[in-house]
Amino acid sequence: DVHFLNREAFTHYQGIVSSVSLKPYLQMVSTYSGFEYLTRYESERNYLILELQNNYTYFSEIKSGRLFSSSVIKENLSSVLERFSNTLGVSVERGKELMMTFGFLQKLEFEYVTDEGFALDTIFTALCKAFMPLLRELATFIADNGVAENVPVLITGTGIDIFGLEQYVSYALTRNARISRAKELGAETGVYNAALGAIAVSNLDYQMKRDSFRRTESDDKLKSTVFDR
Repeated sequence: DVHFLNREAFTHYQGIVSSVSLKPYLQMVSTYSGFEYLTRYESERNYLILELQNNYTYFSEIKSGRLFSSSVIKENLSSVLERFSNTLGVSVERGKELMMTFGFLQKLEFEYVTDEGFALDTIFTALCKAFMPLLRELATFIADNGVAENVPVLITGTGIDIFGLEQYVSYALTRNARISRAKELGAETGVYNAALGAIAVSNLDYQMKRDSFRRTESDDKLKSTVFDR
């Protein structure tokens, strides 16, 4: 596999690390390392990854269990939150509270309005409108890459805690979508997928040597047991 990273971006982040007297051990494209982490517990072989973070969004296509293509866009959770807050006429801080509290919830068993007088359908409509530019870009990515209709979308990143996000993405793109959560305690939000994947990949050489040592040790014990008999 070949993965490309803009040289200016690489130099910029390398400079940040060096400025605090750290020496980079491994440089890795985050979409690749994040994918490597997902493969450790995802059974799907063909799928799309929507990684929704506060400051960036990645679209990736996985074919036959391998990272086939990836694209980063300017639309992200922060831009969605800003549009959502502007539509409701509230501060970004209050907008975040409303988005994370209600998400795409449309109704309850009782009538409910917020302190500002917003009904749930008002919040729902504003959030759908705020997400549309991002989902239009994802739809363009899907069309440009000729992704089959039966290929599902796996959603990762900080955005997975928005209630009903998978149902909305599924409806908007007319394909199955679901949240993909990490299994490790403390990493369920998806923020650390890329870092955990990088650690796993960087440890592959160590794991292979360790497994080889264990096999050799096991063979030695077996030979010793046979000889003793």
